[in-house]
This record gives sequence, C-alpha cells and structure tokens, in this order.
Amino acid sequence: MLGPMLIGVAVAGTLQLTGINAVMNYAPTIMNRLGMEPLVGNAVVMIWNFVTTLVSIPLASVLTMRQLFIACSLVASLACLFLCGVPVYPGIASTKAKNGVAITGIAVFIAAFEFGI
Repeated sequence: MLGPMLIGVAVAGTLQLTGINAVMNYAPTIMNRLGMEPLVGNAVVMIWNFVTTLVSIPLASVLTMRQLFIACSLVASLACLFLCGVPVYPGIASTKAKNGVAITGIAVFIAAFEFGI
C-alpha cells in the first residue's frame, strides 16, 4: 500500500516540474511575441489543450498508462529540446521560421502532456 502511494506522490510532484504551468500561464505573452494578439493566442492554446484532452480519453482505454506515460514523457522532452534549441540555432535566421518552430513546439508539448502525462 505504501509503495503505490509513494509512486503517486512522486509522479504528482514531478508533474509540477514539467513546465506545463509556464506554458499555460505565459501563453498570452508567448503568443504576443510570436505576432498574435494575446487573447487570440491564449484562446488558441486553451482550445488546443481542450482538443488534446478529448483525444486522450480514447487513448487511455487502448494503451496502458505505463505506455502512455513513457512515450509521452519522451515526446514532451523532445518537444522542449526542439522548442529551446532550434530557434537559437545559427542557421535559422528567419523570424517566420522561428515562430513556426515555437508554435509547433508548444502544440506538441501540450499534446504530449495531455496524452500521457
């Protein structure tokens, strides 16, 4: 009984370190810097969050929680690396390309979080 409870507490504690709160709280600021109106950007992020939550429901009945957690943790980590690494890469000078990478990284991160974390 104590083992599963400790695992649950550890998972709940580490979820706070994933960065999803930063993405959701700073969505208007992030989207404003990407060229969108803050409220429109916030609405887009929240609608995407809602849609991915709806998609995650059937996934939970098809795959095991362990499979979802491991796969989506890997995807979310790769999305963070993609989001942080590609826009600062010297070969990407176009603002439009950087904005596209940022929006894609945010969307993939939110989807991975909702699907399995």
